[in-house]
Amino acid sequence: LRMDEIGERMLRRYSQQRADILIQPDVGHCPWFDFGNARRLIVAGLEAGRTAIANWQREQPERDYPSSRIVPDCVAYDALAATKRRS
Repeated sequence: LRMDEIGERMLRRYSQQRADILIQPDVGHCPWFDFGNARRLIVAGLEAGRTAIANWQREQPERDYPSSRIVPDCVAYDALAATKRRS
């Protein structure tokens, strides 16, 4: 292996370990220079992305966020509300 290939593999492994979502479409059958299959490759990426996001969402713990009806009592919120009223 050449040094640039070794460095790329190391970076790829490191990045994959730190990623929240890893999207890996099944495109290994197409060479990187095959621009004639763009639509098929895009669809494969979309499907892989949707699957990865759905899997990630299922793995997330339930969160109990405060209701949007709760209004913070602070100057910044008052300024933001005033700005929205003007527009």
